[in-house]
Amino acid sequence: MLVTAGIIFADLVRPPIWLFLFLCLVFAVTGLAFLSRSSMHKVIIFFGLSLFCFSAYHFGIKFYQFGPDHISRFVSDKKYYQIFGRVADWPDLKTNRTEIKIAVDSLGRDHKAPVKGSILLKISDTTTAFQRGDRLEFFGTIYPLKVKSDPGSFDYGRYLQLQGMFGIVYLPTVLEIRVDRSRRSGLIGMVDKIRAAINDSFSRNLSSTSAALASGILIGETREIPDEIYERFRDSGTLHLLAVSGSNVALIILFMVLILRPFSMKRKQRGMILISGVFIFALLSYGEPSVVRASLMATLVLVATIIERRIDLNQIIATAALIILLIDPAQLFNVGFQLSFATAWGLIFITPKISGLFKQFQNKLWFRWLVFPLLVSLVAQI
Repeated sequence: MLVTAGIIFADLVRPPIWLFLFLCLVFAVTGLAFLSRSSMHKVIIFFGLSLFCFSAYHFGIKFYQFGPDHISRFVSDKKYYQIFGRVADWPDLKTNRTEIKIAVDSLGRDHKAPVKGSILLKISDTTTAFQRGDRLEFFGTIYPLKVKSDPGSFDYGRYLQLQGMFGIVYLPTVLEIRVDRSRRSGLIGMVDKIRAAINDSFSRNLSSTSAALASGILIGETREIPDEIYERFRDSGTLHLLAVSGSNVALIILFMVLILRPFSMKRKQRGMILISGVFIFALLSYGEPSVVRASLMATLVLVATIIERRIDLNQIIATAALIILLIDPAQLFNVGFQLSFATAWGLIFITPKISGLFKQFQNKLWFRWLVFPLLVSLVAQI
């Protein structure tokens, strides 16, 4: 609650961020002082206030008070730049254009200079040629975001800012973009190899279209899906099937549990293997927010199992939300984040109450395999 309040306060008031940082340190030190005196109520209050100030500081430094090398400093000067950056999110395919979030790492004009921040690249063509993680190079002018003029209208500029984008570049065709798909090293490089092996397995055993669809459904790799097939999914309202989500995480865990069942392992060893599998899958799916949320909750459940603690779903969901907001405070304004946690909490609070009305039938197979899943689905839809 205090982290959420800190984010909202910083968004509404927008005072200097150094003040939040100073107060964060003061409250943290005060909390440590009371910790030595075993005054737990005061410890909780001061550490809570420290979290309030930290979340406000983090939101401020990311969304309204920037350094000299931030991309927002290069907007509105109408200069033509050579732009280098990486695709930071899934390309959004519209009827007659493609919109891509680009995390810019450097700009070139007279010389190449490092920058921070992201822009929105709008291409006047529908294409699946680019994928999350691709590094792009192109030339263009960075235009400012539109300022809201009508108080009752949708604030598109604010929406993009909360997505981390602070400028727009327009290109008429994909032919003006150079793609660098060179291999990366370290853990990310290993995950890239696993992803390539999965795609290669699909391509060797399935038709080209089926292989592309399988890659999209399993790990969100939509690059090879033909444009006309992608448009059919979009027009039929089933495009979400090509996006990985929390259900994929559940299937991965179930699959790994079945694979590990014949082996004699201690609970801690099994739990660590499952956590590693969930972590690798989150990387395989390019860190999709819905997958990250589900992976974080699953990891907390597995950690509780390993250290033999009671599993309290309410605490686990709250902890997952806390971690996400501390890392990315703008998620608070993301409708996906809001609906995910609203649904999760709704299931925890409402489902047991409805299920209690059928207490005498809870051991029946027809209730466990037919009625109960329907109740869960109904609560989630509401």
